[in-house]
Amino acid sequence: MSALELRDYQLDVVRGVESEIAAGRRRLCLVAPTGSGKTVIAAALIAKARDRGERILFIAHRRELIEQASRKLHDAGIDHGIIQAGFPARPGERVQVASIQTLHARAVRTRKIDVPAANLVIIDECHHVRASSYMKLVDGKRSLIPTLRRTAAMA
Repeated sequence: MSALELRDYQLDVVRGVESEIAAGRRRLCLVAPTGSGKTVIAAALIAKARDRGERILFIAHRRELIEQASRKLHDAGIDHGIIQAGFPARPGERVQVASIQTLHARAVRTRKIDVPAANLVIIDECHHVRASSYMKLVDGKRSLIPTLRRTAAMA
């Protein structure tokens, strides 16, 4: 497994997120500028959660974001499944990277799969989270699961 090399400010963010979750907060939003390493921060949080035996669901809305997250997880030595058209299912992996469109189609519309069990849900580009496809997945019974929503700050 490769160790992630985080900058000091990224380490501060990881510690801050973990502190907020430990304090009982379940819906967090990380806002950081483009290029600040939000995906690296997410990978570090995922690695820590995985090392504690937790299950993690990372959701994004674009193929490029799924590929970026998958690359960062791979670089960090984190095995993961990808829930997206064109990828083989790996439901046994503790970490799942999912396209919201594919996850919604398979788990909500057709019920071909269950929403992956997760102790931590990370939503990339969280300004999209009010869309009905997200709401059907992250609200309701999942409200007790810590959810880190990430977005870039607008300049």
